[in-house]
Amino acid sequence: MLIISHKYKIIFFHNFKTGGTYITRLLKKLDPNVDTVSNGINPHSKAIDVKFKIPLDIWDNYAKFCFVRNSWDWQISFYFYIRSHPSNPQYNMVITKNFSEYLTWIKETGQYETQLSFIVDNNRDMNCLVDNILKFENFRDELIWFFKNKCNTDISPFLIKRKINASVRDSNYRIYYNEDDQNKIAEMHKSDIEYFKFQF
Repeated sequence: MLIISHKYKIIFFHNFKTGGTYITRLLKKLDPNVDTVSNGINPHSKAIDVKFKIPLDIWDNYAKFCFVRNSWDWQISFYFYIRSHPSNPQYNMVITKNFSEYLTWIKETGQYETQLSFIVDNNRDMNCLVDNILKFENFRDELIWFFKNKCNTDISPFLIKRKINASVRDSNYRIYYNEDDQNKIAEMHKSDIEYFKFQF
């Protein structure tokens, strides 16, 4: 769902595997009247789709934010998440594949998205529609910074220490990659890597 807090005048875009479940729970704790917009809006809707489904004054005047995640870390998180969720539509295809085979499959079939596609107006002009792009790698610090600077609020006492909806795996994503797989990500997520300045 799209999360809008009228109390803090913010819109949260839930990008896949970037702490969105955690942030959703946090926002509901900070603002019990938070607006969980779901009518005609996919839980992971792109900003361009949301722009035309909410009132213009809210779109223009509320701070919009999302998290993005290092592309190599992002895909390994996807892989383990799918494998641990039998209800996921891709589960049957992924459960039989090792990580290298999984990357080959999504690359050959186009079964992947870029993070940039969630926040720009289209893939040609690349005008970013989200004001505040925070890095998952500095999750806690950037979340605290955002609320302090955009909402004049200290959220430190409300932060939950444990991860929510996290994949079970080694936290060092680099150990899962050989050179060939590293290059597959570099090709598939070239736009993200360049725009967000990700490094392996």
